[in-house]
Amino acid sequence: MSRWLTQFRLALRSVFLRKRVDQELDEELQYHLERQIREGLNTGLTPEEARYAASRAMGGITKSKEECRDMRRVNFIDDLLRDLRYAGRNLRRSPGFAALAILIMALGIGANTAVFSVVNAVLLKPLSYRDPERIVTLSNFSTSREAPTALSKQVSVPDFQGWHDQSSSFEAMAYYSSREKAVIWGSTAEYARVTSVSPEFLRVFAVAPLLGRSFTVEEMKPGAGGSAMISYTFWQSRFGGDPRALGQTVLCPEPRPIVGVLPPDFRFPNNTDIWVSEGETGSRGGRSVLAVGRLKAGVPLERAQTEITTIARRLEEQFPETNRGLSVGVTRLRDEMVGNVRTMLYLLLGAVTVLLLIACANTATLLLGKATARTREVALRAALGASRKRIVSQLITESLLLAFLAGLSGLMLAYLGSKMLVALAPADVPRLAEAGIDRWVLGFTLGMSLITSLLFGLVQETKTVDCGQ
Repeated sequence: MSRWLTQFRLALRSVFLRKRVDQELDEELQYHLERQIREGLNTGLTPEEARYAASRAMGGITKSKEECRDMRRVNFIDDLLRDLRYAGRNLRRSPGFAALAILIMALGIGANTAVFSVVNAVLLKPLSYRDPERIVTLSNFSTSREAPTALSKQVSVPDFQGWHDQSSSFEAMAYYSSREKAVIWGSTAEYARVTSVSPEFLRVFAVAPLLGRSFTVEEMKPGAGGSAMISYTFWQSRFGGDPRALGQTVLCPEPRPIVGVLPPDFRFPNNTDIWVSEGETGSRGGRSVLAVGRLKAGVPLERAQTEITTIARRLEEQFPETNRGLSVGVTRLRDEMVGNVRTMLYLLLGAVTVLLLIACANTATLLLGKATARTREVALRAALGASRKRIVSQLITESLLLAFLAGLSGLMLAYLGSKMLVALAPADVPRLAEAGIDRWVLGFTLGMSLITSLLFGLVQETKTVDCGQ
C-alpha cells in the first residue's frame, strides 16, 4: 500500500512539478556519476579513466533518464502535449483545409446540438416537481364505439369526487380550471392567468408556499369567501418582493386576500399568476375542469388505470344518463404535455443526424485527400524508428483537435440555432422556453465531437500509415 502511495505521489509531482522533478533527477544521476568517478580515482585511475569507467558502469545518462521517466507512468501526458503542439502546427500550415473541415463539422454538430437542446428540454428533462413520474392526469374517453376514442380532457366535479373517494392508488387528487381574467390589486387593473384549484392541488405537486400559508379547509368549502396565492414572479413584479403583500386583497374578479407566495419554479398550469381556492360545484354532465393526481409510492400506472376504470364502470351503472360509454384514462403528466410534439421532435433530430453523417463523410473525404500528401512524412518517421502505434496516436490527436475546434464552433452555432428554434416553434410546445445550453447539451456536443473524430478520422489515419509503411 505504501509503495502504491509513493508511486502515486511521484506521478502527481511529475505532472504538476515537472521541472522540479526533472532537476532532482539530473542532480541524483550527477551525484551517482561523481561518486563512481571518486571510487575510480581511489583505485588509482586517472581522471579520464575514472570518468570513462563510471560512464560505462552507469550506462548512458540520457537512457537512464528515460527509464526513470517511464517508471513514473505519466509519459503519455508528455506525448499528448507534443502531439497537440505538432497537430496545431500542421493546422496552421494548412489554414484553408483546417477552416473548411472545421466549418463542415461545425455545421453538422451545431445543428444536432441545437435540436438536442430542444429535445432535452421538452422530452428528456424531468419535470421540476418532486417525484414527477408519480404525477398523472385523468381525462374522459368514450368506449361506446368499436375502438376507444378521446372525448375530452375536461371532467365533471361529481365524477372527479367519485374517483377521489373510491380509489386507493392515489396519494392526492385535485381538479383545476385556468383562464385569463381581469385582475385588480390596489389601484392597478390588468389581465393575469388565474387558476381555480381544489383542496389537494398543492399536495399533488408536493409544493409548499415560499411565504405565507396554503389554503385552509374552511376556505375550500362551497360558499366560502376563499383566498388567493400568487406566483413568485407576480410577487416580485407587482409587489417588489415585499412580504407585506400577504393580507392585501386582489379582485379576480371576487375579492380575495393573498395568503401565500409559491416558489419561483412553480407556475402550473400555463404560467399561472394567481391561484384561488375553489369549492365543489358543477353538475355531473357539465365537464369543465381538468384533473391531476399523485400516485402513491410504489403504485404502478397500470394498477391505477385498472382501478379508475373499475370506478368509471361503477359510475356508469349508477348514472347511465350522463356516464354511458364513459371511461377514464390515466396518463403521466409529462406524456400528456408532450404527446403532440414528441414525434415531430424525434423526426427533426433524425433529420439533423443525417446531416451530421453527411458532414462527417465530407470531412473524411478531405482527410483522405490530405493523407496522400503525408505518406512521405509517415515513411520518414517510420524509418527513424517510430512505431505504428505512435504514428497512429499522433494522427488521432490531430483528428481530435480538429473535432474539438469544430465542437466549439458548433456550440456557438447551436446557441444561435436553439434561440431561432424557440422563436419559430409553435407557442403550444411545452417547456420550450427551458431550451438552452446546459451540462447535458455540453456532454452531447462533446460526445458527438469524439464520435465523429474517431469514426471518420481513424479511416484517414489508417490510410496514411498503410501508405507510409
